[in-house]
Amino acid sequence: MKRILTAREVLKAYNSSPLLPVGYGEDFGLRSMALKRHDDNPKLSSFQFTFPSSHRNLMNTVHGGALSTMIDVITTVALLRLTPNRTVSISLDTQFMSPIKPGEEVEIDTEICRMGRTMSFTECRIYTLANKERKLACKGQHIKAVTTEPWDFMKDLL
Repeated sequence: MKRILTAREVLKAYNSSPLLPVGYGEDFGLRSMALKRHDDNPKLSSFQFTFPSSHRNLMNTVHGGALSTMIDVITTVALLRLTPNRTVSISLDTQFMSPIKPGEEVEIDTEICRMGRTMSFTECRIYTLANKERKLACKGQHIKAVTTEPWDFMKDLL
């Protein structure tokens, strides 16, 4: 039986990629912290993140593009729990419910709704933690094609 990889293990592998420091996802992966909440279920992953002030818009809230990028990066990391293979975005849909302030800690939950041989369907929810109460601020769906080529940074975990 294949061992279940934890979100912490795959996030660490993702962050070890030599391509990350020159990519747009560096800030999102390196500043994220994987939570232990779903270690026994590879279809669910949770993370914590604090958006830096560099991700703010003119309204002094986190920019929608930064939220969409977070959904892209974190669902990709979550998929690594089920496949070491490279994935390519087909569709990324984001809905914004309430603003997030820079410096505000958020929790991010991901779910792999369906994982096929060549396609994956994921959902992501980003919650603010005001007054220790989780409030849904943003959610998204990410559809990705799954290739047959594994990421180099995942080879040590196989």
